[in-house]
Amino acid sequence: MKNKYFISIIILMLLISFFLVSCKQGPYSDKESKNFISDLSNLNIKFVNKISLANTASGAALSPVISDMQDIRTEVSNLEVPGEDEKLSDIKESSINGMDEVIESFQMLQSGENDVEVILKIQNGISILEDVANQFMKL
Repeated sequence: MKNKYFISIIILMLLISFFLVSCKQGPYSDKESKNFISDLSNLNIKFVNKISLANTASGAALSPVISDMQDIRTEVSNLEVPGEDEKLSDIKESSINGMDEVIESFQMLQSGENDVEVILKIQNGISILEDVANQFMKL
């Protein structure tokens, strides 16, 4: 896949952003909210690590990575937003949307789709995940 260097830089920036989120103290001081933010941040880091792995994999090696990504996405989906907080709910939903885009892009790559379409889709998914990191930073 073309532009692996570009995607690797974006992945590194995402990892740094999610790491900073996990270190940040925000207005969410109750234990439930802190745990939710920590869990969601850690799952996003895990997912971004899988993007990095998928970015270097090819052919049959891509299948288990995609499966791992889907498992992480399911874990995010199963997280309960504390107190039905709208901001946290939006961040969770954005995480799921970004993960869906990335998963679909690697499935497209696996099935031999056009590289340009795949790159555009993965960049869109990564962009959504960058937005998630920015939303976390604003909490």
